Amino acid sequence: MRILAISDIHGCFNTFKRLLKQVDLQKTDQLYLLGDYVDRGPHSKEVLDYIIYLQGQGYTLRCLRGNHEQMMLNALVDEEKERAWRMNGGTATLTSFGAFMPKDIPARYYKFIHSLEYFFETEDYLFVHAGFNMREEDPFEDKHAMIWIRKWEKLFDADRLGHKTVVHGHTPQTTTEIKDRFEILNQKSVLTIDNGCGYSFKGGGQLCAVDLTNEQLYFEPNID
Repeated sequence: MRILAISDIHGCFNTFKRLLKQVDLQKTDQLYLLGDYVDRGPHSKEVLDYIIYLQGQGYTLRCLRGNHEQMMLNALVDEEKERAWRMNGGTATLTSFGAFMPKDIPARYYKFIHSLEYFFETEDYLFVHAGFNMREEDPFEDKHAMIWIRKWEKLFDADRLGHKTVVHGHTPQTTTEIKDRFEILNQKSVLTIDNGCGYSFKGGGQLCAVDLTNEQLYFEPNID
């Protein structure tokens, strides 16, 4: 059994499938998906369909909520938040569903998104989309921070998080930054694996996977 993690797929379905082929995903593996499956890229519907398909086929996928899933939920009930969602990649998601309005997206997708957790805890790891609010007395109570916070690592306190390694996405990093942090993971205990698949910038534009069991990183260039 391997422990794997991927974050910030952002509608890049073809890239996601290639990355899973590269890591040779097996049903004995535990794959943690850290949120932001939708928006920006052209195939959000296909990404969600494939995640649900893999779960149905017996693969162990543990799926977290990202800020883009939350924006999608908010857009369903608030017109102002709908406009904000569209401006942040939501239009691409609507297009992938052949939908004009959020309500046109089938309810089963919203049900799936509503079911997403904010963080997962294992014996050695904490998986979260964005991070933890270390200013709070109990960092595990601030769900908003778990999908939105940035620059929280400056206040990182291993004692308060049970001396577990935190794996997260949300803030795009260059390939070099991810590799450098991975090299000293035993010292820093925080790894960001968002390589900016939904963006285009020097050192980014790829989807990253980490094999925590075998201490290996994988990168797949965006083909979407």
